[in-house]
Amino acid sequence: MAEMVNVDAKHISCVENGKNFPSPELIAKLAEAFKLHPSELFEFENTPTTTDLKQDLVKLIESANNNEIAKIYIYTKFITG
Repeated sequence: MAEMVNVDAKHISCVENGKNFPSPELIAKLAEAFKLHPSELFEFENTPTTTDLKQDLVKLIESANNNEIAKIYIYTKFITG
């Protein structure tokens, strides 16, 4: 997969293991490589209810610093188009 998107394999491993979150650019490359819309990379079989997700997002935003809020916004805008 790393070769498909021209990224270091160690970085991909960290993303896969939840140690790093992919940049919007990497998300775009992965989506293109797999011929998916970027939002499809975030679809999981055992997704919590929408209410639970909204509550978790509010908690994340409330506890985030200014830099993290900016990143949350950028990622959200990117995957929602």
